[in-house]
Amino acid sequence: MDGAQTGAYAAFGAMTALVIGGGLGVVFFRNIFYAATSMVLCFLGVAGIYFSLQANFLAVMQVLIYIGAVAIMIVFAIMLTRRSQMVDTNRFVRSLSQLAIALAAVTCIGIILIELAIFAPWQISGKVPAPDITRFLGEAMMSRFAIPFEIAAVLLLVALIGAVMIALEEVRKS
Repeated sequence: MDGAQTGAYAAFGAMTALVIGGGLGVVFFRNIFYAATSMVLCFLGVAGIYFSLQANFLAVMQVLIYIGAVAIMIVFAIMLTRRSQMVDTNRFVRSLSQLAIALAAVTCIGIILIELAIFAPWQISGKVPAPDITRFLGEAMMSRFAIPFEIAAVLLLVALIGAVMIALEEVRKS
Protein backbone atom coordinates (compact mmCIF):
# COMPACT_ATOMS: atom_id res chain seq x y z
CA MET A 1 0.00 0.00 0.00
CA ASP A 2 1.52 3.32 -1.05
CA GLY A 3 1.22 6.72 0.63
CA ALA A 4 -1.61 8.03 -1.57
CA GLN A 5 -3.73 4.98 -0.87
CA THR A 6 -3.07 5.27 2.86
CA GLY A 7 -4.10 8.92 2.75
CA ALA A 8 -7.30 8.04 0.91
CA TYR A 9 -8.13 5.41 3.52
CA ALA A 10 -7.40 7.88 6.32
CA ALA A 11 -9.63 10.54 4.74
CA PHE A 12 -12.41 8.01 4.22
CA GLY A 13 -12.08 6.88 7.84
CA ALA A 14 -12.19 10.46 9.11
CA MET A 15 -15.31 11.22 7.10
CA THR A 16 -16.91 8.00 8.31
CA ALA A 17 -16.15 8.97 11.91
CA LEU A 18 -17.71 12.39 11.25
CA VAL A 19 -20.87 10.78 9.86
CA ILE A 20 -21.18 8.33 12.75
CA GLY A 21 -20.37 11.00 15.34
CA GLY A 22 -22.86 13.43 13.83
CA GLY A 23 -25.54 10.73 13.68
CA LEU A 24 -24.96 9.81 17.31
CA GLY A 25 -25.12 13.49 18.23
CA VAL A 26 -28.51 13.78 16.52
CA VAL A 27 -29.80 10.85 18.52
CA PHE A 28 -28.29 11.54 21.93
CA PHE A 29 -28.15 15.35 22.37
CA ARG A 30 -30.93 16.58 24.63
CA ASN A 31 -30.79 20.08 23.18
CA ILE A 32 -32.59 20.01 19.83
CA PHE A 33 -30.46 22.82 18.40
CA TYR A 34 -27.30 20.83 19.13
CA ALA A 35 -28.93 17.81 17.50
CA ALA A 36 -29.60 19.90 14.37
CA THR A 37 -25.98 21.08 14.36
CA SER A 38 -24.84 17.47 14.62
CA MET A 39 -27.06 16.68 11.65
CA VAL A 40 -25.18 19.31 9.63
CA LEU A 41 -21.88 17.65 10.59
CA CYS A 42 -23.29 14.29 9.50
CA PHE A 43 -24.33 15.75 6.14
CA LEU A 44 -20.88 17.30 5.75
CA GLY A 45 -19.26 13.93 6.41
CA VAL A 46 -21.45 12.29 3.76
CA ALA A 47 -20.36 14.97 1.29
CA GLY A 48 -16.74 14.24 2.20
CA ILE A 49 -17.29 10.54 1.57
CA TYR A 50 -18.75 11.37 -1.83
CA PHE A 51 -15.69 13.49 -2.62
CA SER A 52 -13.34 10.71 -1.52
CA LEU A 53 -15.22 8.29 -3.78
CA GLN A 54 -14.81 10.82 -6.63
CA ALA A 55 -18.56 11.33 -6.95
CA ASN A 56 -18.15 15.09 -7.15
CA PHE A 57 -21.66 15.76 -8.44
CA LEU A 58 -23.21 13.94 -5.49
CA ALA A 59 -20.91 15.75 -3.06
CA VAL A 60 -21.87 19.18 -4.36
CA MET A 61 -25.56 18.26 -4.35
CA GLN A 62 -25.19 17.01 -0.77
CA VAL A 63 -23.76 20.34 0.30
CA LEU A 64 -26.25 22.45 -1.66
CA ILE A 65 -29.43 20.52 -0.93
CA TYR A 66 -28.95 18.95 2.47
CA ILE A 67 -26.68 21.45 4.20
CA GLY A 68 -27.72 24.53 2.27
CA ALA A 69 -31.47 23.92 2.26
CA VAL A 70 -32.76 21.13 4.47
CA ALA A 71 -30.54 21.74 7.49
CA ILE A 72 -31.05 25.51 7.35
CA MET A 73 -34.81 24.99 7.09
CA ILE A 74 -34.76 22.75 10.15
CA VAL A 75 -32.74 25.31 12.12
CA PHE A 76 -35.22 28.04 11.11
CA ALA A 77 -38.13 25.80 12.13
CA ILE A 78 -36.51 25.27 15.53
CA MET A 79 -35.99 29.00 15.92
CA LEU A 80 -39.53 29.83 14.81
CA THR A 81 -41.09 27.67 17.48
CA ARG A 82 -39.78 30.22 20.02
CA ARG A 83 -39.05 27.78 22.79
CA SER A 84 -38.39 29.68 25.97
CA GLN A 85 -35.52 27.38 26.88
CA MET A 86 -33.57 25.30 24.44
CA VAL A 87 -32.22 23.07 27.23
CA ASP A 88 -33.67 19.55 27.24
CA THR A 89 -35.99 20.22 24.31
CA ASN A 90 -35.47 16.86 22.70
CA ARG A 91 -38.16 14.90 24.53
CA PHE A 92 -37.35 11.66 22.78
CA VAL A 93 -33.99 11.15 24.47
CA ARG A 94 -34.59 8.64 27.26
CA SER A 95 -32.59 5.62 28.30
CA LEU A 96 -35.09 3.11 26.91
CA SER A 97 -35.52 5.00 23.67
CA GLN A 98 -31.74 5.28 23.32
CA LEU A 99 -31.46 1.52 23.61
CA ALA A 100 -34.19 1.04 21.00
CA ILE A 101 -32.54 3.54 18.67
CA ALA A 102 -29.15 1.85 19.05
CA LEU A 103 -30.71 -1.55 18.35
CA ALA A 104 -32.50 -0.19 15.28
CA ALA A 105 -29.28 1.43 14.04
CA VAL A 106 -27.27 -1.79 14.42
CA THR A 107 -30.02 -3.72 12.64
CA CYS A 108 -30.13 -1.23 9.74
CA ILE A 109 -26.35 -1.21 9.37
CA GLY A 110 -26.32 -5.02 9.37
CA ILE A 111 -29.02 -5.18 6.69
CA ILE A 112 -27.16 -2.65 4.54
CA LEU A 113 -23.90 -4.57 4.82
CA ILE A 114 -25.61 -7.86 3.95
CA GLU A 115 -27.32 -6.24 0.95
CA LEU A 116 -24.01 -4.79 -0.23
CA ALA A 117 -22.26 -8.12 0.15
CA ILE A 118 -24.92 -10.01 -1.77
CA PHE A 119 -26.25 -7.61 -4.40
CA ALA A 120 -23.38 -5.17 -5.09
CA PRO A 121 -23.14 -4.55 -8.86
CA TRP A 122 -19.35 -4.79 -8.90
CA GLN A 123 -19.55 -8.32 -7.46
CA ILE A 124 -22.24 -9.43 -9.89
CA SER A 125 -20.49 -8.17 -13.02
CA GLY A 126 -16.92 -8.49 -11.76
CA LYS A 127 -16.06 -4.87 -12.59
CA VAL A 128 -16.52 -1.45 -11.05
CA PRO A 129 -19.57 0.51 -12.32
CA ALA A 130 -19.01 3.14 -15.00
CA PRO A 131 -18.06 6.61 -13.69
CA ASP A 132 -20.88 8.33 -15.65
CA ILE A 133 -22.98 8.76 -12.54
CA THR A 134 -24.58 12.09 -13.47
CA ARG A 135 -26.64 10.59 -16.27
CA PHE A 136 -27.59 7.60 -14.12
CA LEU A 137 -28.70 9.86 -11.25
CA GLY A 138 -30.69 12.11 -13.56
CA GLU A 139 -32.51 9.17 -15.08
CA ALA A 140 -33.20 7.66 -11.65
CA MET A 141 -34.49 10.96 -10.18
CA MET A 142 -36.78 11.59 -13.12
CA SER A 143 -38.13 8.05 -13.36
CA ARG A 144 -37.87 5.63 -10.45
CA PHE A 145 -37.39 8.11 -7.59
CA ALA A 146 -39.45 11.06 -8.85
CA ILE A 147 -42.46 10.43 -6.60
CA PRO A 148 -40.47 9.77 -3.38
CA PHE A 149 -38.40 12.90 -4.06
CA GLU A 150 -41.53 15.03 -4.44
CA ILE A 151 -43.16 13.46 -1.37
CA ALA A 152 -40.08 14.33 0.69
CA ALA A 153 -40.19 17.92 -0.57
CA VAL A 154 -43.88 18.28 0.34
CA LEU A 155 -43.26 16.68 3.74
CA LEU A 156 -40.51 19.19 4.51
CA LEU A 157 -42.75 22.06 3.44
CA VAL A 158 -45.59 20.81 5.67
CA ALA A 159 -43.16 20.49 8.60
CA LEU A 160 -42.01 24.08 8.17
CA ILE A 161 -45.60 25.36 7.89
CA GLY A 162 -46.48 23.38 11.03
CA ALA A 163 -43.60 24.95 12.95
CA VAL A 164 -44.73 28.42 11.89
CA MET A 165 -48.31 27.65 12.95
CA ILE A 166 -47.15 26.42 16.37
CA ALA A 167 -45.05 29.56 16.80
CA LEU A 168 -47.99 31.78 15.86
CA GLU A 169 -50.27 30.01 18.37
CA GLU A 170 -47.71 30.55 21.15
CA VAL A 171 -47.46 34.25 20.25
CA ARG A 172 -51.26 34.65 20.33
CA LYS A 173 -51.52 32.97 23.75
CA SER A 174 -48.90 35.19 25.35
